[in-house]
Amino acid sequence: MKKIAITVMVLMISIFVLSNITLAYNLELILSADKSNVKVGDTVTVTLTLSKGMQAADFILNYDSSLLKFESTSLEKNFYNAQEPGKIVCSWFDTNDTVSFDYKFTALSSGNAQFTTKTENFYDGSLQAASSYNEGNLNITLLSASSNITNPPIIPDNNNNNDVPNNNQNSSGVQQIGGTNNNNSNNNSNNTNNKSNINTSNTQTNNNKENSSDEKLPQTGDTTIIFISTAVGIIMLAIITKIKLNKLRDI
Repeated sequence: MKKIAITVMVLMISIFVLSNITLAYNLELILSADKSNVKVGDTVTVTLTLSKGMQAADFILNYDSSLLKFESTSLEKNFYNAQEPGKIVCSWFDTNDTVSFDYKFTALSSGNAQFTTKTENFYDGSLQAASSYNEGNLNITLLSASSNITNPPIIPDNNNNNDVPNNNQNSSGVQQIGGTNNNNSNNNSNNTNNKSNINTSNTQTNNNKENSSDEKLPQTGDTTIIFISTAVGIIMLAIITKIKLNKLRDI
């Protein structure tokens, strides 16, 4: 009876210990922005994304207060403190898993604005803290208000040169739109070259077909050799068969 009681106690202690053992995990903090180039006076939204859903955290978002002005965040007012310039101290919790936070800034001056995180703790739904952290890091270029932020130029298709006028004049003073005469002459020469290339390729194709047909069909000399070899084989087989029959008769 004592052995049974001791066994039950050991099992209960083992279950309790195992239930409190948690797997260590690493949490990655990723900083991103809705734009990489920002003009002075414009706003930019920086997003902190977590590699795993969390329900509580203590961390800091650092930024350059000489270049940026903090405007707002997706965190509730009681969960952050932005009184110290250049730091947004966050102490947050929720009953649901959260994977991202947004922060809005206004560009004050041109330069290279850097954002970094400093983590105290992050807790998942089981209130287990991450064993290690990969801190976030982000750089944004701030441009002067007079700067022009444009999309990359669209490279026109070279095959559509006829659609683009070059407004050049020939020697007779007649204005040429889009280089039509030059393009037509070039196209004619190209067509002539293409036709000659096609004829050449057709000739080569016919030659290849003739060669392939010649390779498939044996030559006359080859046919004679095959016929002679077959005949010799049949004669040898007949001689061997006759010799065996004679031996059987003698027996």
